Amino acid sequence: MKRNFTVILGALFLLAVSSAQSMSATLEDVADSYIVQITAKAKVKKLGSEKTHSAGLLVLTSGGTFSLDDYNTPNDVSGIIYLDSKGKKILFELTPAGQSSLEKTMLNWLETAAASKGINLEDTGINVLSVKTSKVKIDKKTNKPKGTAKYTAKGTVYGDIVGQGHVTAKFSYQAKIKFPSN
Repeated sequence: MKRNFTVILGALFLLAVSSAQSMSATLEDVADSYIVQITAKAKVKKLGSEKTHSAGLLVLTSGGTFSLDDYNTPNDVSGIIYLDSKGKKILFELTPAGQSSLEKTMLNWLETAAASKGINLEDTGINVLSVKTSKVKIDKKTNKPKGTAKYTAKGTVYGDIVGQGHVTAKFSYQAKIKFPSN
């Protein structure tokens, strides 16, 4: 009888430990403010490319939203977060306002890069053709995001070069947002 009791207790302990380790994260678990490192690269054909490194504040809410304040730019990016069906990864999606903010950042960079080459641009615009966001893993022990989120966009930018006329060029943009180590 004593042996059966010990076996039952051992089985219950193993069951409790294994179920605790396989628990899925929830939005409440990942909700927090994170100081993140951001590496962004913008490239425009015929103009060049630029890579920047900065810190930022990424806020994830239990209501399923996020906001990213890149300390290097005047525009905050916002969107929606989802957890995958297993609660193991976070998926990011930009809202229309978040995409608009990112487009403003890209156009600011375009105008600054052009000015640094002696090109005076007016009436600039952007046409985003594709957007991709990556999933971010959730740490099993802390239920907090770990690793790097990636966002890429491709399309065309356009504007008028003062005294020369209208110009259109392809662009690509990639941002990597690295979460702090847990």
